[in-house]
Amino acid sequence: MKSPERVISELMRLRERKILFTDDNFLINPSRAEEIARLLKKTKMKRWFTFQARSDSIVKYPELIVHWKEVGLKGVFIGFEKIQDDALASIDKKNSVKNNERALEILRSLGIDVWASFIVDPNYEKEDFEHLRQYIIDHRIETPTFSILTPLPGTYLFEEKKEKLATKDYDLFDIAHAVLHTKLPLNEFYQEYAKLWDTPY
Repeated sequence: MKSPERVISELMRLRERKILFTDDNFLINPSRAEEIARLLKKTKMKRWFTFQARSDSIVKYPELIVHWKEVGLKGVFIGFEKIQDDALASIDKKNSVKNNERALEILRSLGIDVWASFIVDPNYEKEDFEHLRQYIIDHRIETPTFSILTPLPGTYLFEEKKEKLATKDYDLFDIAHAVLHTKLPLNEFYQEYAKLWDTPY
């Protein structure tokens, strides 16, 4: 990890007003995140920040989110992934739906935007798509994103699923195409997937 001082030094050289930290989990080291916020406050820098974080980190350190709000945090990207705990366990997320929903409440109470991402399984049936759409409506998630479960080469999932791939055209391994066989006819699967995006946007 770059030191807090180096992070501030790099930020000071940027002209852009809106900045995204690309760490997969910006709060993995809470004391580092706290120190960056403290140093930002000292600089009086006026920027809009977005970072990626796990919901359980947000629930565990809500005061840290308050400090970041004070220095310009405008949005947080969270991998909600699934809307049932057993489904989260199936992808080894080691988190809970309750944490996702509590993090949503914390961020929303501070006026911070939430980009919630969800994973769509190739074995989804129409009712699974409908449940996900209804979840987004019920929880007023304004900016969700949806990716299709994709076994990327080099991962354990790829080794587990490589004999079940529907294609080996790696141009399609972009998390927006089904590269595993779908339970629904492929055309219907994509229609339902498109409806997911249509729900909020």
